[in-house]
Amino acid sequence: MSVTLDRLRALPKAEVHVHLEGCFEPHLLEQWAARFGVAMPRPRDELFRFTGLTDFLQFLDWACHLVRTREQLAEMAYAFSRRLAASGTGYADLIVNPPTGRRGMDGCAR
Repeated sequence: MSVTLDRLRALPKAEVHVHLEGCFEPHLLEQWAARFGVAMPRPRDELFRFTGLTDFLQFLDWACHLVRTREQLAEMAYAFSRRLAASGTGYADLIVNPPTGRRGMDGCAR
């Protein structure tokens, strides 16, 4: 039996061990940065281009601290679920570790 790209796309899909804080949408980050008066680390179309681990970790810290409300978490989760639906993914094992602290969502995880 020949395996074609269409046949592969039709297979059931799952996302396993996905951290919600790693599922940022560039347009949401840009909106939130503008709302909170936080400078973007680089232009929106280059947000996910990293020069190394340190750059990635600094970006992740910056992005996580833009999430300050439960509504933002819901917005992220909804955007993630829309991506899953568009790709035909039927199952996701999603982990949520909201940021806490001075700039994060104080008390949101309680």
